[in-house]
Amino acid sequence: MLRKAMDWQTEVMLENILGYGVDNHLLGLRQTAVESGEALPEIFQDRIYSESNQFRLSTSQVPTTSDSVMCYGAVVNDGYGAAYNPHPDYIVIVVSSWHNCSITNSAKFATNLQEALREMKELVLSNPELAKTKATEPLEWRIPEETTSSVTE
Repeated sequence: MLRKAMDWQTEVMLENILGYGVDNHLLGLRQTAVESGEALPEIFQDRIYSESNQFRLSTSQVPTTSDSVMCYGAVVNDGYGAAYNPHPDYIVIVVSSWHNCSITNSAKFATNLQEALREMKELVLSNPELAKTKATEPLEWRIPEETTSSVTE
């Protein structure tokens, strides 16, 4: 089941990279209508369209060869942003959320994400047919200390 999920995620990712993702296409159409001064088409006024753009988890891969710390902000008040930079032996992940939201907690989210990734790694390493490459060294985890600055609206 994990292999199927991994393959499906890779397929969806490649489709999005090639421009087959629906959200950016619809955003382009919406912006074209706004900039042309025409009435906004009905689809963009529909409740379902609005709800489908409430990404509580907004992620972005920011691949660099350095250990640069980057950030990808939460796009809704009660959500999380997560930027990640995969390296051959570890991954840098930065989680963000709004300080003024009482139901989000970036530190707790990062801790739970770290544990979930460790469990997935153990699953893959215990089932060699799931792994495409040999992983002989444990992933190194780097969770930055919480900053004292706050993000406000």
